[in-house]
Amino acid sequence: MLQLGDSHTAADFFTGRVRERLQQTFGAGGMDYLVPGKPHPGVRSALFDSDASDGWSYEALQKSDETRRFYLSGFNAVAHRAGASLSLKAKGGLAYDSVQVAFLKQPGGGRAEVLVDGEPSGDISLDGAADQRATLDVNAADRGAHGFHDIAVRSLTDAPVTVTGVEVNREGDGVSYVSLGFPGATVQLLQKLADDNLADDLKRIAPDVIVLAFGTNEGFKRCARRRRLCRAVRADRQATEVAQAAGAASSSSARQTARARAAPASPARPAARRRRAPTAPPAICRRRPSSPRCAKRSAAWRCGSKPISGTGRRRCRAHAARKCGPRPTRR
Repeated sequence: MLQLGDSHTAADFFTGRVRERLQQTFGAGGMDYLVPGKPHPGVRSALFDSDASDGWSYEALQKSDETRRFYLSGFNAVAHRAGASLSLKAKGGLAYDSVQVAFLKQPGGGRAEVLVDGEPSGDISLDGAADQRATLDVNAADRGAHGFHDIAVRSLTDAPVTVTGVEVNREGDGVSYVSLGFPGATVQLLQKLADDNLADDLKRIAPDVIVLAFGTNEGFKRCARRRRLCRAVRADRQATEVAQAAGAASSSSARQTARARAAPASPARPAARRRRAPTAPPAICRRRPSSPRCAKRSAAWRCGSKPISGTGRRRCRAHAARKCGPRPTRR
């Protein structure tokens, strides 16, 4: 099963629980597709702990017009110096049998290696045609091991190294629930993916069920559209009244006039206006923030605001109600 969605999917809390319940009933499959590195605080995995060293930057499908560079993960991790590394550590002691790391080639691209359980297991050159995908596969059986828990990708040169995604597999019959989310996204984001790239990832994952979990961010935009529609309806009603009253004017010009009148306008300032006399700034509460009496307010809390609540309100009433009274409290 493959779920694509917004921030709820990206956090993998709800989807992690769904995965857990399904695998308890139908058995645990062993496939997962992971976002490289830590591109966003709201992107995480319930199956792996992800970490990244210094030297990595991230590209996001939501903020880029170069859609040919992106695949289903929606993020690219880019290293620009030798020694920069990404690491993935399986949770719960699960061991995996194979890993496939996807890169992007480019003219003058660097070189990278994949490490499994801390041991180098293969390297790849990324010098080639722009935005051409290249993968590096590692199998535990080829290394004479029964499985691995830790995966790392390390840049070997200062030339750019771009990682688009990591696919892991292990033997097992049951449900594999892959979740890929994009914080703040709407379903229209999927339209930005290049058709060839989307088809390539769907072919690799080969899901039997695809779940689209969008709608939260569409709700905010729908409210904005509703407000615009309501304003337009009100303007049309006013335009109709103006047209009926005008009689001689055409309905089209009357509607334009009504819409112009319906637009909010700043009130005109009076010609002669008396200036207010400058006033001294209000006194400042001089209690220190570390004081237990004023722990709920900072030292620069300006009196005259609403009184603070709780016991502090009783202790500091003189400073909350009457602009500090005749004199500030001693330190």
